[in-house]
Amino acid sequence: MKDYKLDFVIPQGPTGPTGMEGKIGPTGPASLNALIFSEFYSANQSGDLSIYQSTILPNNSSVFVSQNNEIRITEPGNYEFTVSGVLGGLTQNEVLSISMTITDEHNRAYSVMLASVVADARQEYFSQTMLMTFSEKQTIELLFRKDSSYNSAIESVNLLIKKLSF
Repeated sequence: MKDYKLDFVIPQGPTGPTGMEGKIGPTGPASLNALIFSEFYSANQSGDLSIYQSTILPNNSSVFVSQNNEIRITEPGNYEFTVSGVLGGLTQNEVLSISMTITDEHNRAYSVMLASVVADARQEYFSQTMLMTFSEKQTIELLFRKDSSYNSAIESVNLLIKKLSF
């Protein structure tokens, strides 16, 4: 085998004009101000769900306050809600639901349906996302509803709330 040495230069042609410089874009997820991720205790009876633990980011955020079975939203703005979980011990055609009760700072309350399930298996998974705009402080609670004659239960429920910057 022989070694060859290539010692020539490829000529470079003329360079064209420089184009216009574009705008500097955003860095990172600029649409998110704060979030809370709450895990709820399992339940086999209808009623308010109790929070097991919550994580608030950033740690020094005052947007969310988590206590017992409620989450307080302390600032007006646009929010994204995602609830997900697992229902178990279901009976065919059993109807279960999870709703969110929202109470404003004047104690006016209303309910929003998050998930409604008609069972066709022993276990059902659910997830629902929605956007809401609040003009004042709000308190959020989750409510589990089912017929008490069934042995079904919420095995896992998580709620993620994001405060959006727009």
